[in-house]
Amino acid sequence: MATRHGIVTFGTKDLQWVIDYINNQKEHHKRGTTNERLEKHSDDEDDG
Repeated sequence: MATRHGIVTFGTKDLQWVIDYINNQKEHHKRGTTNERLEKHSDDEDDG
């Protein structure tokens, strides 16, 4: 599986929520509690 990156924008009111999520990202992955808004992906996307 290839590593993919994307860009997401948030307003300042969401900044602390995003920081907290990133700081706990490994735990979210471990527990299966990832947030689709931050980690949305699709295996069906065209690589071209």
